[in-house]
Amino acid sequence: MALKKLILACFICVFLLVPAAAFAATPPTTSALMNGGRWIGFYVPGVPTTMNALTTLESQIATTPSVINFYVSDGESFPAGRALNARDHGSIPLITLNFTSLSSAPVSSITNGAKDSYLRTWARSAKAFGGDVWVRPFNEMNGNWAPWYGLKAGNTTADVVAAWRHIKNIFVAEGATNVKFVWCVNTESVPNTSANAIANYWPGDAYVDLVSLDGYNWGNTATWSTWKTFGQVFASGYAKVTSLTSKPLFIGETASCEQGGSKAAWITGMFQSVPASYPRIRGVVWFDANKERDWRVDSSAASLAAYKAAVVTWGPATTSKRVTRLAGATRYSTAVAISSGSFTSADTVVIASGLDFADALAGAPLAGALNAPLLLVPGTTVPPEVAAEISRLGARKAVIAGGPLAVGNGVRDALAARGLVVERAMGATRYGTAADVARKTAQLEGTVGTGTVLVTRGDSFADALAVSSAAYRMRFPILLVRPNSAPAETLQALRDLAPGRVIIVGGTAAISTGVENTLRGICPAVTRLQGADRYATSAAVARYSVAQGWAQPDHIGLAAGNAFPDALGGGAATGSRGGVLLLTAPAALSAPARTFLAANEAAVSNVTIFGGILAVRPVVETAVGNVVP
Repeated sequence: MALKKLILACFICVFLLVPAAAFAATPPTTSALMNGGRWIGFYVPGVPTTMNALTTLESQIATTPSVINFYVSDGESFPAGRALNARDHGSIPLITLNFTSLSSAPVSSITNGAKDSYLRTWARSAKAFGGDVWVRPFNEMNGNWAPWYGLKAGNTTADVVAAWRHIKNIFVAEGATNVKFVWCVNTESVPNTSANAIANYWPGDAYVDLVSLDGYNWGNTATWSTWKTFGQVFASGYAKVTSLTSKPLFIGETASCEQGGSKAAWITGMFQSVPASYPRIRGVVWFDANKERDWRVDSSAASLAAYKAAVVTWGPATTSKRVTRLAGATRYSTAVAISSGSFTSADTVVIASGLDFADALAGAPLAGALNAPLLLVPGTTVPPEVAAEISRLGARKAVIAGGPLAVGNGVRDALAARGLVVERAMGATRYGTAADVARKTAQLEGTVGTGTVLVTRGDSFADALAVSSAAYRMRFPILLVRPNSAPAETLQALRDLAPGRVIIVGGTAAISTGVENTLRGICPAVTRLQGADRYATSAAVARYSVAQGWAQPDHIGLAAGNAFPDALGGGAATGSRGGVLLLTAPAALSAPARTFLAANEAAVSNVTIFGGILAVRPVVETAVGNVVP
């Protein structure tokens, strides 16, 4: 028990020493978001206090929001914890600041200083938080349900304007320039009178950073409502707001119910009509809650499918002709997309499990020696899309990397039944499989007794992924080690290969100096490529590859460094084109990748992103396009 407590204490200490930023995504800036392609946002109950409901939604729609809206009353301090959760998720926090105290006080009380102390403290906390924060006070001020409604007893629209300006002035005085003020009205004034006109609430460009409209399709669920398309909901408000200002515009809240028409068609129509008829709208924040009506995108299978299908065409995607994306609906179809985008034909294919990384990454140099793409299977069957790709390539042979526990004999038999000659490269463990693959690679290339061997950590994928394109291109065998020991299979393979040099990929935390010394005992010429983290290591490998003449920076592959499935085939594809593979965080272009792209911008002819928009989010694509326009 004492030993368990000690181990737990050590783990906690190590965990606490890791900077929070190491686990956090970086959200887009306001400028990048509002000047890029279109984006989506969400309000989801309970988010961002916890992120579980949002991650579930993201898995359903295969995308992630650039903005997370949530609500705070004026009895609460600045919600730093919730804002941090949103920011770490890669989203800008949109805080709807509800002045619920105005239920029993006129809006002029704000201008008269009743909330000054609160507002100054709130502004200072927001400033200290850092990063862009969107704040939406007095939302839907032209609706008679709001306590800050301009024609409520004791209020005037002029009072609302004065209170807005007063709040903005306090934030300016406190230096909270990271807080962007969102002026939000309901798309239709209620009541719809000249006294309650939207224009009466406009405080002027100097007091507004962003503009938003709220509106819902209530269908036929109330005596006062009928089914309305997105355009019928927003056309009038859009015309009025865009005549007032040229400030960036987005939809702050919207959704449709199911009753009275097709919600799926409504969603599809929204995504189609915005760019066609409402070009000033840069983003749409969906109110994903079962409140008053079931507004959620998954209120039916049809509406969920419509949203998932339509949002693919959105997101702040780059317009750069040098940036492309290869992706499929699953890791297996993504590997097929990568293969079909990189190989017109192939006599041989290399097959590996898509459920783990070790065999696939160790198989990269063997694929290179065979001029073969790397395809993935789920372990026991050959997916139809993989079978179709093998046929398209005209392959006559398959080499399986891994034993029957990794890639079952059912896969072997299915491939043989298609007329392919099937071989295996395998060992009892991942280290043994890597050793067998390495021997086969060296034998094919005739490099036994010469050449280069790459050594990477076998229980983590990032460093092996970073070097996979060079391994494919140069046919350098990859051997695997543990962080603090070298398995016997690995050491024997190294003796058998007798290389001229060994290159360790990763820092001493990944592969210890003790392991390095053990390797030197067999091959004295040992070089280490490393960076401060996996992203910096991948950039170091890229720079070294170019300097050594292994690759050119004209073709760049870009993959997420936090997960392996979508990128397993990317190393082979990039290596086949003589390029380099860079790793990035999924929600923000990592600094080492950005630096490498910027340094080689003139030489880059193509950047290929591997994986869908959940693996590498659209904001990364935009960032790449900004560096490589």
